Amino acid sequence: MRRSLSLLFVFSLVAGLTLGACSEAKPKEKARTAEQIIQDIGDEFATANDLEFDLNTEKLPGDVNGIKNAVGAGNRSPAFIGTVDLITGGVAVGAEIIAADGQGWAKTGLSPDMLLIDPAALDAPEPALLVGTGDNGLVAIFSSATGLSAKGKSREGNLVLETITGTVPGELMAGLLPTASAKSSFSVEFRVTEKGAFHDLYMTGEFYQGHKTTYRLKMSIPTEPVVVIQPTEQ
Repeated sequence: MRRSLSLLFVFSLVAGLTLGACSEAKPKEKARTAEQIIQDIGDEFATANDLEFDLNTEKLPGDVNGIKNAVGAGNRSPAFIGTVDLITGGVAVGAEIIAADGQGWAKTGLSPDMLLIDPAALDAPEPALLVGTGDNGLVAIFSSATGLSAKGKSREGNLVLETITGTVPGELMAGLLPTASAKSSFSVEFRVTEKGAFHDLYMTGEFYQGHKTTYRLKMSIPTEPVVVIQPTEQ
């Protein structure tokens, strides 16, 4: 009898502790809003020492000079090293690019040497300014986006991605890509993973006068520091 009572007591004690633990369980955290998700991503990029990115468009308007893609990495001094494909005069021109200390150098198939260039003369962006410092450059897209709204989920391969839409002012885009209209707003679609990590974004608007163009941007933080060495004078 005593054994039965002892077992009953132990069982009651364990049950009480279990129920007490359950009642004290922390409530689930509230899901982050679209604004919080984009702000957190932007803050992470803004505090990074180095960035790597891939900016590209599937198609440029036929009568413009512009950037087809820019792929590379940089540090927030700012400096950049990578490749850029331009369309100028209807001809595609690919170049290896180094940009640092307000100067840019390019090496194309026409020359074996790195030569000083003026990106503005080619209607091209300054690559180092795309990297930017702190919360500017391409990173500013995240903090400048307004009217953010979650628009549902989609699948890309094994990834489930959530789309968040918003609007970015033309002044920002014109500061990044000189041919963009400062007077027009640009729509932006961010895609994030289920855990809220950045996947990519699409920005659409008047990047070239009288034309609507879409650019895709992928951005990440490299695992190793990005060292950019200026070319020696030839």
